[in-house]
Amino acid sequence: MILILCTMLPSYRTLVLLMKIKIIKPTHETISIKSESCNISNNSSSNVQPLQQSPQSQQSQQSQQSPQSQPPEPKKISQSKKYLNEWNEKGKVIPTCINDGCKKSVAIRHWSNALPSLKTECSTCSSARIKNKKIDNVTFHKKQICENKDGILGFTCAMDKERYHEFPTDCYHMDHLDGNHENNTPDNVKTFCAICHTRKGKESGDFNSFKSSSRVHKV
Repeated sequence: MILILCTMLPSYRTLVLLMKIKIIKPTHETISIKSESCNISNNSSSNVQPLQQSPQSQQSQQSQQSPQSQPPEPKKISQSKKYLNEWNEKGKVIPTCINDGCKKSVAIRHWSNALPSLKTECSTCSSARIKNKKIDNVTFHKKQICENKDGILGFTCAMDKERYHEFPTDCYHMDHLDGNHENNTPDNVKTFCAICHTRKGKESGDFNSFKSSSRVHKV
C-alpha cells in the first residue's frame, strides 16, 4: 500500500510521508548527528597533549647529542718521578752505569728525604748479569774475587784467595770505596766479599741509616 502511494504522490510528499511513518529520519537530524560526531572527534584531537619527557631522559639525549666537552684528567705523577724532576731542576744528574760500554743511568733503589739511594749499575745490566747473559759491547765491572785480598781496606781478606771462584757471585758486593754514591767511577767502585764489605761498612759508618742516603750496596 505504501509503495503504491509513493509512486502516485510527488517526491516531496513521499518524503514527508515516509518521515511521518518513521521509515527514515529527517535529514536535518542526520546532519546534526554527523556534525556533533565531527565536533567530538575534533575536540578529542585538540585536547591530546604531547608526552612530556622526564628530566633524566632529556639529559641523556643531550649528552648523546653533544660531544664530551670536559677536558681529560691530567696524568698522575709518581712520588719518585717528582723527586727525580726536582733533582734534575737542581742541576744534579743520576750517575752513569759502572759497566764499560753502557751509557744508561744507574738504577735507583728508593728515595729518602728527597735523596736517591743509587745502585752501581743500570737495571738492564744488573738483570743481564744476574741471569748470566751477555750484552753486546758491554763489559761487566763486577769481579768474582775480593779486591781486598791485598789489604786496601786496612785489613786483609779472611777468605782463601785460591778459592774465590768456588763461591757464587752473590757472595761478592760492589761498593763505593769513599761512600759517595755519586762517584760512580771504576776507581771508586770495588768488589768485596760479603765479610770485607760488612766489616768496612760497620767500621766506616757506611751502614749508618741516618746518612744522606742508604750506604748498603749489595747487588
